[in-house]
Amino acid sequence: MIGADQQLQPGTIQIKRKPLANALGVTPPRYVSEGTVQDAQNNAIAQGYRTPRVQAGRGFSNSKYTRAQQGIQDAASMGAAANQAAAIGAEAEAYNASIRDQYDQMRDSTLANRRSHDLSIHDALMGHRNNERQMNQQLQLGNETQRDRLKYSLLGRML
Repeated sequence: MIGADQQLQPGTIQIKRKPLANALGVTPPRYVSEGTVQDAQNNAIAQGYRTPRVQAGRGFSNSKYTRAQQGIQDAASMGAAANQAAAIGAEAEAYNASIRDQYDQMRDSTLANRRSHDLSIHDALMGHRNNERQMNQQLQLGNETQRDRLKYSLLGRML
């Protein structure tokens, strides 16, 4: 076809995923990604491995007591790190839920405002149409009345 743009083929047209949200002008929020949360949790757990441990004095081997103390410290630090990692996940989840709710409320209120606006326009158009019909009916009734008067006036002259 002469003058056809080769870039405008059906395969290259991108349909938006949420056309209603895009039509309303409400942009979706940026959530905290799973990868970011996972990285933060991994960092918290890695910090748990970095705790200072009870060490035997220099040149002495670790005794049973020292190893037991190290195990207790390791378990406590890993437990604290796991709690911190869980708190990070819960906080990210709560943040994502919060901004999702805010976005949903903003989208719903924008949609309600738009529907209200559309309804007011519809009501105005219906009122205009009804007024036009009434005026046409009155004009038609007036024309019929004038036609009847003219007819009776002509009939009265003929008699």
